[in-house]
Amino acid sequence: MNTDDPTNPPTEPASTTTSGAAPAWENLQDKAATAAREAANVWQNTKGRATAALQTGERYVQEHPGPSVAAIFGAGLVIGALVGWAAAHESRPDPMHSFQQFLRRLGQRMDIEC
Repeated sequence: MNTDDPTNPPTEPASTTTSGAAPAWENLQDKAATAAREAANVWQNTKGRATAALQTGERYVQEHPGPSVAAIFGAGLVIGALVGWAAAHESRPDPMHSFQQFLRRLGQRMDIEC
């Protein structure tokens, strides 16, 4: 039998060729399981902190409704002022210039000299 023939599979058991892969695979599975457990722990911790923060905020609003409404109103004023300022300082073309460009293009399409 020719051992150099690629069409002739080896007669040795498959376990000798993959014996090194099994421990590596198990090690990889262990690392993945550990990472999944750590991610679940982080998620639970974050979820608990977010719930506590939400409850603290709700309790504050219930105990102090006046300052809460004033703070929200103030935040709305600030956001509105910023949006208004940005809109007022946006560079826009002069309306007369835009109208002149429109007439010029219309004249070109109609073959009219200006």
